[in-house]
Amino acid sequence: MNLSIIGFCGSGKSSVAKYLQDNHKFNKFSFAEELKMLAELMLRRPINKAVDRAFLQNLGQILKKSPENMSMNDPKILQEWFNNDMFFKYWQKNHKDMFKHNFYAKKLFEEKAWDCLQNGSSVVIDDMRFQVEANYAKTYWFKIVRLNASKELCASRCLRRDGKFNSQTFDDISEIEWQSIKADITIDVDENTTVEEIVGKILNTGRN
Repeated sequence: MNLSIIGFCGSGKSSVAKYLQDNHKFNKFSFAEELKMLAELMLRRPINKAVDRAFLQNLGQILKKSPENMSMNDPKILQEWFNNDMFFKYWQKNHKDMFKHNFYAKKLFEEKAWDCLQNGSSVVIDDMRFQVEANYAKTYWFKIVRLNASKELCASRCLRRDGKFNSQTFDDISEIEWQSIKADITIDVDENTTVEEIVGKILNTGRN
């Protein structure tokens, strides 16, 4: 069984994926792994979600734009990044593809998770956000799981986890587009729902 999870930040996507990895032999992947790796090269330090979420969202959106769709400020930001030798080396290697809308999905399915998908190992993706990612997932027979948690619950969880939370996070396209993705399995999540309960429902529903 292959699963890809959608939901607001703080809904429990990564916790569920980690539980599946630790207890059910799933191989866990994230679309944003490539983006986070690039951000760490640029910042020269590990990513801190509490501090860097807006930076990651901004970086991801800029890198998805074609040159003709960039704003007046984007080239200035990119020039600053090109002055970073680590970003420039990455760009030299990936520049033909990194501005394409399917770059991160293609990286995951055709490179990072390829061996697992080919040998039949179970895969879980903990951060589906965009329709292009869902389209790729469906070609590999993934079941899409929606964790249906309220914004209020997710914001309070993020605040407890990270020590701070900006409500404007929910205005980013990465927190909007996933809501229109059709899910195969929907799990309602409230403050009393445990990871074990969520995983049990996913596995029971997914195998039927």
